[in-house]
Amino acid sequence: MANFGSMTKPYHIGRAAQAGILAAKLAAHGFTGSGDAIEHPQGFLSAVSPAGRVTRQSEPTELGKTWRILTEGLCIKKYPMCYSTHRLIDAALALADAHDLKAESIRGIEIGLSDTCVNILRNHQPCDKLAAKFSAEFSVAAAIVARKVTLAELDDAFVTRPDIQDMMRRITVRRITEYAAGGTGESEADDLTIQLASGEKLEGARLRWASGAAELPLTTEELYQKFKACAEAGKVAIDIPALFQKAQQLELGSARGLLGNS
Repeated sequence: MANFGSMTKPYHIGRAAQAGILAAKLAAHGFTGSGDAIEHPQGFLSAVSPAGRVTRQSEPTELGKTWRILTEGLCIKKYPMCYSTHRLIDAALALADAHDLKAESIRGIEIGLSDTCVNILRNHQPCDKLAAKFSAEFSVAAAIVARKVTLAELDDAFVTRPDIQDMMRRITVRRITEYAAGGTGESEADDLTIQLASGEKLEGARLRWASGAAELPLTTEELYQKFKACAEAGKVAIDIPALFQKAQQLELGSARGLLGNS
């Protein structure tokens, strides 16, 4: 977590993907390795175990028998932010739209997050887009000021705008020590309270699931808007609606024809 909000975070993921592609290409060309490279006494498992002490005895598992995605469902991140911010964004957007909130009408905002999520969202006054991805304050500020949290808001110029920086300074974070079942590190729900300059207090919905969770799936239109935003950000030179339709009809395990005419 120490690298969350820095260039190193996406670099790690990129290097892991690069290593996977390289391994697949090497294997396709006949490159070999030991068949017991993981479990050998001098193998990978020993190398990454404390002092080389490996526990090889385990209870029978369903490893290789059960697809977790079939039992847990598919979750899709609606917003290009750390997932720990998503319930807050949903609640903030709902309040902003329902009450037509303006920045000048807000005296202060208090948000409540699990202790784990507070530690993850470590950037309280981010000044660039990488740090902003891991900021509860930025996620709520963007939702209220821009009424959206998209790739367009994850821009250094937007993050450093005076109104965004000012709104973040009006937000305080409270730690919640009760956790939801399942070991996700989240509280049962996040808290969002907006204090208006008029004295009125607005309470955000206490959401168990964020939009895009398996329990609250995105609509086809919401999926398309996210797909379109990502494709445009990547500057893909292809018909985006057509590509989306093909992806929707893609059979598991087959990517043939996705970018072509077939």
